[in-house]
Amino acid sequence: MKALATLLLILSSLYLPAQINGYARVTSISSTTIGIGTSNETYGTFVTGLPVLIMQMQDNTIGSNTSNSSSFGTLSSILSAGHYEITHITSVTRSPGITQVTIASPLANTYNINSNSSVQLITYPLLSSSDYSTTADITAVAWNGSIGGVVAFRVGGTLTLNHNINADNAGFRGGSVNAGNAGSCDNVTYIAAVNENNANKGESIYKATSSSYAAGRGRILNGGGGGNSHNGGGGGGSNASAGGEGGRGYSCSSNAGGLGGATLYSFVNSSRIFMGGGGGAGEGNNSYPTTGGNGGGVVIISANQISTTGSGSSLRISANGQNAADVGNDGAGGGGAGGSVLLNVNNWSVASTKTLTISANGGNGGNVTDATAHGGGGGGGQGALIFNSATPTTNITTRTLNGSGGRNYAGGTFANNGAGSNNVGIFNSSFALLPMKMMSFKAKKSPNTNVLEWLMESDENIDYYNVQRSYDGTNFETIALVQKNNQSYSFIDINPEEKNIYYRIVLFDYAGHKEYSRIVMVRSGNDPSVHISLAPNPVRSHTFLKVETEQASAGTIRIINTLGMVVHVQNIHLNKGENNILLNKILSLNNGAYQVIVNAGSNSSNVKMLISR
Repeated sequence: MKALATLLLILSSLYLPAQINGYARVTSISSTTIGIGTSNETYGTFVTGLPVLIMQMQDNTIGSNTSNSSSFGTLSSILSAGHYEITHITSVTRSPGITQVTIASPLANTYNINSNSSVQLITYPLLSSSDYSTTADITAVAWNGSIGGVVAFRVGGTLTLNHNINADNAGFRGGSVNAGNAGSCDNVTYIAAVNENNANKGESIYKATSSSYAAGRGRILNGGGGGNSHNGGGGGGSNASAGGEGGRGYSCSSNAGGLGGATLYSFVNSSRIFMGGGGGAGEGNNSYPTTGGNGGGVVIISANQISTTGSGSSLRISANGQNAADVGNDGAGGGGAGGSVLLNVNNWSVASTKTLTISANGGNGGNVTDATAHGGGGGGGQGALIFNSATPTTNITTRTLNGSGGRNYAGGTFANNGAGSNNVGIFNSSFALLPMKMMSFKAKKSPNTNVLEWLMESDENIDYYNVQRSYDGTNFETIALVQKNNQSYSFIDINPEEKNIYYRIVLFDYAGHKEYSRIVMVRSGNDPSVHISLAPNPVRSHTFLKVETEQASAGTIRIINTLGMVVHVQNIHLNKGENNILLNKILSLNNGAYQVIVNAGSNSSNVKMLISR
């Protein structure tokens, strides 16, 4: 018997979901040094030499929209919420747990660290450099308010699915219920501290730290509002579409139900993604109200091909929101919104005998099973599916469906569904999650030559490189084509002119897309130095450029974007010594990274500038 029990335990463990990612809360970012708070390395370890994702889960997106009105919780500015990128670990500090990570180069995006934000690092494992077949369901560790909610991995060749991959119910958490009291119908309390008459709001891209924001029918960004007395239903969470409003409550002539979360549709793209908002809780006085459903988390997969073989039940890749539970004679919770699924997949080969469903659906609001009218929960909004090419169709079903509003009473009316037409959350984009990204690029002067060296994080998507040269930092010419070989490259520019020379590398993938490296400069052997710096940097409205030169001269300031385009030119006069120049004509520039290049006579220098408003 003991042997049989052991065998059954082993067999059952083969079908347990597999979790593959490690998570760490980011507490500070200073150039290439990242401070770490709480972490979970149970399923994935942060190791020197491996890539990681950094992702802004929450930010201070509410701004000043904090009054007790229907405008509470509407979006002020998206800031950095949803931004993510891939970076590369060069060292890890532990004491004994992870306390600090050093990365190969400064981050391209700005990530905000404050009391109303959450930023996390996520391991980004390569399951196989060639082909990989799943051996169990792969799931995300659920979001706990600081870390989790994301499943992300890479496969160099074909990913054969024998199991499901999902971040269902792993996103922003649904609102919790409070001990109830039979108050009067309340349609005017949008914010309140935890109390008997107002249920709690769902969690969202704004990290709420004020206790006075916890409850009430007002949405909180993509989190649904809580139901108010008497027995109002919770609002549905949102993502690519808005959440549904909760039912009006017990014998209420005006709506005491929670407002649905606000849509984030216009911000969803391949470089900005969100977990689904949590549904608001239902309000109750008879100890039956239900919590809001959790939103869906995030799934990121990069593979050359995804396939299924054989026959059997349909498989799924999903980030669905959670259905709220049904309720007796109290208010029901709102459904969680769908999360986000990003698939950087070049080819699909799905068998007709083992089909695939890819979804980020909103969860359903809870139903009231009592015969008297109470508040059903609002339906959760749709999540987002993002493909790097056309949406696959052969034996594949893609869905972003609104959650249904729950019944307000048995056999009666319903609370609102998630908003908008179904499947508006399906997007196509030309992005590459296996990045054409350099770990380093440098150039140095040698006798009669300039030597360029660059190191790639991965060159799996690379077709070839162009080496480009410029004598003014603006106009570049291609001087060589370098074929893909391995991750470490070098090029020698023979007998260059005795001038300051700028270099950059253009990276081309197999689809013809291109990216530019940063610009590096080799100084002339007889060129006196010029030193520049920016403060403040990152820049919100203006910044001062400090230029130190050894002689007075006329000069030029050029600002260059990440595509190598000159977006601003300014002529200046420089005195010997220190010069402080106000850069106040950059308000029209978009958020992002730029190179500021100063030419002073025959001297030149450059500095990276980040604009973040």
